[in-house]
Amino acid sequence: MSNLLKDLYSPSFYESLSNILEEILPDFEKKKFVTLIFDETWKNKELKARMKHTSKILHHFFPKDFEEACKVITLTIEKIKGKKFTTNSLEFMFFPD
Repeated sequence: MSNLLKDLYSPSFYESLSNILEEILPDFEKKKFVTLIFDETWKNKELKARMKHTSKILHHFFPKDFEEACKVITLTIEKIKGKKFTTNSLEFMFFPD
């Protein structure tokens, strides 16, 4: 297991996040999401670059309407908490972005 902070953004993290997003967003394309996350530049990205990349990719899947997107973010956070998904919460720093 890696001790690098950037590796908090792991395949298992995105698998768990994708499972939650599938519950919330009816048209969510899990396979496309994971493919876009783990693009050809992924391995060279550091922690904050991975965070920014995650928020940019999520933007493609969230509603375009700001209020609706906020509702999705809020519901996602509630589900994350309800599923005890968090181990240290630092991974979710992409939400404010």
